[in-house]
Amino acid sequence: MPNPIILHSGFDGLDISYQTHAPRLFLEALGKAKAEASIARQKTPITYAGHHMLVAESGSRGGYTYTVDTGALGATWFFKENKSSADTWGVRVSSKSLPLALNGAERVKMALDAFLTSLGCEWPKTGCRVSRIDYAIDFLLPEFRLEPDLFICHSRKTKSWNEKEIYSNASKITGIRIGKMPGSQVAVYDKKKDVLDKKKKEWWEIWENNSKIKLNNKSPIWRFEFRLGKNAISKIYPLRLWHDAPQWAPAGFIKTANECRLVQPSPDTNRARWPSSELWQACQAELAKLVFDKMPEPELTARIMELLKSERMEGLDRQALGLLLTSAAGNGCGFEQLPEFINYIRSQHHEALQNDPDEMKKRLVQKKATWETLFN
Repeated sequence: MPNPIILHSGFDGLDISYQTHAPRLFLEALGKAKAEASIARQKTPITYAGHHMLVAESGSRGGYTYTVDTGALGATWFFKENKSSADTWGVRVSSKSLPLALNGAERVKMALDAFLTSLGCEWPKTGCRVSRIDYAIDFLLPEFRLEPDLFICHSRKTKSWNEKEIYSNASKITGIRIGKMPGSQVAVYDKKKDVLDKKKKEWWEIWENNSKIKLNNKSPIWRFEFRLGKNAISKIYPLRLWHDAPQWAPAGFIKTANECRLVQPSPDTNRARWPSSELWQACQAELAKLVFDKMPEPELTARIMELLKSERMEGLDRQALGLLLTSAAGNGCGFEQLPEFINYIRSQHHEALQNDPDEMKKRLVQKKATWETLFN
C-alpha cells in the first residue's frame, strides 16, 4: 500500500462534567422554555447572558433536568436542578465534532468554560473532569479493504475488547467497532459513506482545506477513531482532570492502539506476534504527537457556516414545496390548477398576517432566534 494520505487528524469528541450548579435565575428560564418546548413538541429558543440557545422538551440520564443546544459551533449542555447539596456535579457538556475539528480541543474547552462562567457558574480547580474523549484520523485510501480478522486484541488486558460489531452493506464491510464504553474503543469505518448518508457536506471543505486535494463523492476515505471513556481514563489518571489531559490523553490513546491493532499477516503461527500494519503505525505516530491547541482558520469556518446555512435553506425549500403539493393534492387540485392554488395559498398567508399580526411577529421572532442559535 502506498503511503497513506492523512486528510484530517484531530479530536472528535469531548464530554466533560463540572462540579457546579447553574444559578436559579437561569434554571427558571430553562424550566419555562422546557415547558413551552413540551407543548410545541420542538426546541424552544431563549437568550440568556448574551447567548442564544435551544432548550429541549426532555432532560437526560443521570438526573439532568434540562438539555440545551448552543448551535453548530457549540455544544449540547445538560443541567441538573440544584435540589441536593450532596450532588455537587450539576453540569455536563458534550462538545460537537465541528468546533473540535476547526478549533482544537484546548480552544473548545476555553469556550465551554467561558460560556459556563457567563451564566454565573463557578467551580474548583479539581471540578472539571473528562468523561469521554475521542480522536479521529481520516485517510485517503484507494486500495484499502477492511478485514475484521486482521484486528488483533489482547483480551487478557480487558474483557471489553471481546465486544465487536461489524457493519456491512450488500457488497462490502463498511465498518467495525471494537471495545466497550465507558472503557476503550476503536472504530474504523467508511467515512465517505457516513458523510454522504448523513449529508455532512462540511467535511469535504475540511478535507480539501487540509490536504489541498480535490475530492469527490467517490474518493475512498476511511476514518480510524480512538475513544476513551471514563473507566479507561481512570485507569491511567484517576482524577480525570482536564488540565492534565496533555499528559494522560496521549498515553491513553497509545495504550488503546497497542491493545487493539490492525496487523500485517506473517508466517508466524502466533497471530499476536504479527506486526502492526503500516496504516496502524501511521495512526500510532499521529496519536503520539497529538496537540490540543489548533490555530483557527476564520475563512474556513465562514465557508462552512455559509454551507450549512445554504444546506438548511435548501432543505426548508424542499419541505415547503412538498407541503404545498401535498395540500394541493388533498384539495383535489390538478396540475393545470396549480398556479391558481399557489395564489390561493399566498392569499391565505396574507390573510393570516392581517388577522393576527402579533402572533405572526411572535412566531417570526422565535424562528429568527432558532436560526441565530444554530448558525451564529
